[in-house]
Amino acid sequence: MSKSFKKYACIGLCVSICILGLALFGFYIGAGRYLAVPFFQVLDFQLAGLDESLASSKVNTESTFTMETRNQGKKMHLYYDDFYFSVHWKQVNMGHGKAAGFDQGTKNSTYIHGSFRSSPANIELGASEGAELADARNSGLLTLSIDVDVRTQWKDISGLKSDKFDARIECKCLPSMERLLKRVRVLGTISKLR
Repeated sequence: MSKSFKKYACIGLCVSICILGLALFGFYIGAGRYLAVPFFQVLDFQLAGLDESLASSKVNTESTFTMETRNQGKKMHLYYDDFYFSVHWKQVNMGHGKAAGFDQGTKNSTYIHGSFRSSPANIELGASEGAELADARNSGLLTLSIDVDVRTQWKDISGLKSDKFDARIECKCLPSMERLLKRVRVLGTISKLR
């Protein structure tokens, strides 16, 4: 083979690799918008029965909440099986429950309303846990975690479907202590999908 042929073959290969790299980069940027991660936010959270639980050293609470989930994808539908929720402070289970699944279209927001009691009822609070929980409540530093587990699947407009996969959403509620915890109002949430 001549030196000029090798030279042009090498240049052609380098140009092809650069073009392929640019095409893959463009696909990656486009797919990032196309397969956008869903957004979850707790809009309202109320916890009743905490005062009584602290007085009796037994957790017997009832939680109600409203959570927004938004599909940010322009060409992607989401399918959720039933949602399983648990509310806890540190390792203390404040309750868990379930909400019905749904299908969510593109660029769409859906609101999930849930209500559940601590279960099993009357979980014993240790003396140190009870004191720490009371201190957190009284100081206004009580942070509650809401964990959401769901099996989900996405489908694009061409009909391509993913396999079902498990998702966990973690929300930290930073509540206001204005009403001695008869109700807990969410001041802000931090949501993480993993």
